[in-house]
Amino acid sequence: MISKRNAAGASLLGQTAVILGLVFLFVCGALYTRHQSGSVTGNTVVVWLVVTVLFGAAVAGWWWLRPVRTPQAIRQWLWRRRWLWLLLVLSVLLRIPAWGTPPQDDGLEYYTDLFNACSNIRFDPSYLFENFRLANHPTWGMAMLAAIPEFFMRGNYNSFWVFHTLVALVAVAAAYDLLERDSGSRVTAFLGGLAVGSTPIFLGLTPHISVEPALGAFFLCLVWAYARQQWVLLVFTCALTAFSKELGIVLVAGFACGVCLTELLRQREPGFWKRVLAVLRQRGAQILLATCLVMAAFLLWYLLNPQWSWATRALEDSNGMLQFEFDPSYIVEKIQEYICTNFDWVLLVLCTVCLVVRRRGNYPPLPAYLGGIVVAIVFFQIVSVLAVTYTITRYNLAPELALCLLTVDVIVLTLQGRGRGVLLTCLAVLLTVQGYLTVDPLMKAVYPEIDTGAISMVRVKTDDHARHMSHYVIYNNQYSYLYKGLRKIFQTYSPEDHDIIVLGRDGFIYMQGYLWDMDRQDFAVQTDGNIMPISSYETGSSLPKALVAGELKAHAIILYSPTYVEQTPTPEEARAMIPDCYTNVQQWELSCGPAGKILYFTADLASVNPS
Repeated sequence: MISKRNAAGASLLGQTAVILGLVFLFVCGALYTRHQSGSVTGNTVVVWLVVTVLFGAAVAGWWWLRPVRTPQAIRQWLWRRRWLWLLLVLSVLLRIPAWGTPPQDDGLEYYTDLFNACSNIRFDPSYLFENFRLANHPTWGMAMLAAIPEFFMRGNYNSFWVFHTLVALVAVAAAYDLLERDSGSRVTAFLGGLAVGSTPIFLGLTPHISVEPALGAFFLCLVWAYARQQWVLLVFTCALTAFSKELGIVLVAGFACGVCLTELLRQREPGFWKRVLAVLRQRGAQILLATCLVMAAFLLWYLLNPQWSWATRALEDSNGMLQFEFDPSYIVEKIQEYICTNFDWVLLVLCTVCLVVRRRGNYPPLPAYLGGIVVAIVFFQIVSVLAVTYTITRYNLAPELALCLLTVDVIVLTLQGRGRGVLLTCLAVLLTVQGYLTVDPLMKAVYPEIDTGAISMVRVKTDDHARHMSHYVIYNNQYSYLYKGLRKIFQTYSPEDHDIIVLGRDGFIYMQGYLWDMDRQDFAVQTDGNIMPISSYETGSSLPKALVAGELKAHAIILYSPTYVEQTPTPEEARAMIPDCYTNVQQWELSCGPAGKILYFTADLASVNPS
């Protein structure tokens, strides 16, 4: 028998070992990068030795205090979790099709910043502070973990696929553990975990380099750490959530307030202040509130400095990239975006129905962490609708993922038997399909539908004056067919001999900043090796200037995609838009499966001015 003191010590040392293990991997990656560049310093080695000793001591202490397990007990432990292993394998398989999708728009900037930070890594607090805040966002938690695969895959943008897949696996495992505890059924936990891990925007952003997937995954881990009373990991996951994006602290604060409010409403002591004191005596509430206050103070200090913060500079920008104001039309649009995309309306209906059933029946109280999730979502959405910026779907990933966990857990705690299993199976299948192909009927009814030549997509933007960016079609993984098609086109028509001509203002296909690896015949984002820049011009802006300067190649690939402005041109309309400086125009079609087709033209440069 193991004493309670030893069990508590083993738990604390185990949690500490997890955190130090991540620090150890970061330091090992930095040392490997330094070794590859021939710039290992004594300081690097000393830091590595110190971290190694601390990590080893934590592991040794945990090993010493842990319950002794026989080989048979270990086999039984592994067998009891067979549904978890299956869930993790499926979660990886569902993300494999996204491998190889290159970064774009903000993602290219995020990756470039991370690549530079890792290439010149130093264990200097000022260096870490300055270089791991990607695009001037407070991303230290997310970026330093994303650096671990980047260290070992330097210059390969698929390192973010690895990072996003790993944090997804941790989040899915956390959801499985919560659902197994609440339902007492491993199969139910498997189905619920599959639904959570298959949230369409969560799947769709696996290859897309952004802060949102990590933010959502870290928040789920925060919920798990609180529910499981893993207090050291609770502080750590709070920090990771807060230091992934500006709105991370909003999620942490919302969860803390929601948990405390739920516990306050359940207190039976006479007198309001006695109930408040009873809540504040709970260790979980103390840790959440203290951690939240410390991180909020630090982030406030950071955000008020325009030299560091993107948000502060955006507020001061005359272009209005970010404004805090009460705009009713923007509020309606954001609420519509949250409700009407990716079957979120189904999740809301199911959650509401289950809550009504519970209200009318004799059910035990729901766990306090579910109240924390509800308030966190509400806080997040309040700040989102007041911070007026681009209505980009990926900004909703964290509350959408939280809503999915909330709904699944309420279903698990409300329904029983075969009906629960059937409902969770249908929900998991529905979300998984929507993760790859746009099948949500309400979403297609509300938003402009895009003809892809196969299963249509939508543009999640109703404002006719919207900025034309690829972000408006990134709400699941269907958009990645465009890059799969472009890769095949560039493998046929080498960027060495062909310019890429974009019709009008087509933000998705615009290849500015992209490189092509002539040896691997694939996209690249760094200059090592046999790399060829992709020359990309827009007919409405940069093409005429390039023609006058004599920069154009003799051949061109003329592209347009479903993201073009507000209405995708027909092939005839697109052909009419081709400038007169090109001749011998030929139309081609490339099928990319059920996700869509790509229509493009090849042409030769003539000696006349463009229209």
